[in-house]
Amino acid sequence: MTDDPLVIRWQEELLEEALRDLSDWQKDHPKATFAQIEDAVEERIADLRAGLTEDLVRGRAARDKATSWEAEARPSCSACGKPMESRGEHERTITIRGNRQVRVRRSYGVCPACGAGLFPPG
Repeated sequence: MTDDPLVIRWQEELLEEALRDLSDWQKDHPKATFAQIEDAVEERIADLRAGLTEDLVRGRAARDKATSWEAEARPSCSACGKPMESRGEHERTITIRGNRQVRVRRSYGVCPACGAGLFPPG
């Protein structure tokens, strides 16, 4: 058994919710074809993938926040190799598989030498 809050939340809340949704869908579509059932399952999986991706990225960002812009840990510019400088946090919405949107909030870096940007760092 795990005590990881993310695992517990996914086991107790989100996976159960997806299974309830599928059960409700099946009741509403008693004559669904195999392809329709597969599509319904894929829709739920896409929702779960997006939610898990967002949760994992958010968790990593929280862990990395404290050290990602310290002088010795700053990412280097991919264009010129100079250390990047933080320009604060920014939020982006990224489209992932299944055409789902994931919100990512991370530090944004800019190279002081050439102006290249980096989001997220690392």
